Amino acid sequence: MGFWTGAGSSVAMPKRQSRWLLTVGDIPTWVCKSVSKPSYTVGESAHRYINHTFYFPGRLEWNTVNATLVDPLDPDISRAMLDLTRRAGYNYPTDAEAAQSILSKAGMVSSLGNISLKQLGPNVAIAGTATAPIGVRESVPSAQTIEEWVLHNAWIQSVNFGSLSYDSDELVDIAVVFRYDYAQFVPGMQSKNLLG
Repeated sequence: MGFWTGAGSSVAMPKRQSRWLLTVGDIPTWVCKSVSKPSYTVGESAHRYINHTFYFPGRLEWNTVNATLVDPLDPDISRAMLDLTRRAGYNYPTDAEAAQSILSKAGMVSSLGNISLKQLGPNVAIAGTATAPIGVRESVPSAQTIEEWVLHNAWIQSVNFGSLSYDSDELVDIAVVFRYDYAQFVPGMQSKNLLG
């Protein structure tokens, strides 16, 4: 397909599923194995007239974002997930303090911090860092952010700490579901508005 790679093509190249970074508070980006991009559903209302049905768009609702994290020994992501929930107000029901176990949206959002999903494009030459030799500072390659999604007022809806089996050598995964009010799309440098 020449249009993906043709010289001077405005198409340049397609976005790749494997080039992204998920930022969730203080959790390192390298423990994130997979993530679903934000999506939404528009509700509907029906109006029936004799033998006909007419549909009208209703409210827009943002769907949950699912992420899979690997659970290394250090940092211990299982403990980090529990710590996030404890900072949000959860207490174990071991004594009278359990009566103070109250989760709030403000507490959940505050304990989680910012969540953003950056999709990366091809490496481009940018000004180098201070540690790069002066002669090569102008040609240090860096992955370009082609789009970013920011989840506003995000909190953890569910955590599944994985499963264990003597029959498997696979890494232990943690499945996390994030709920949020809305997702804001931040276009990258080469993003074009198709609506004009």
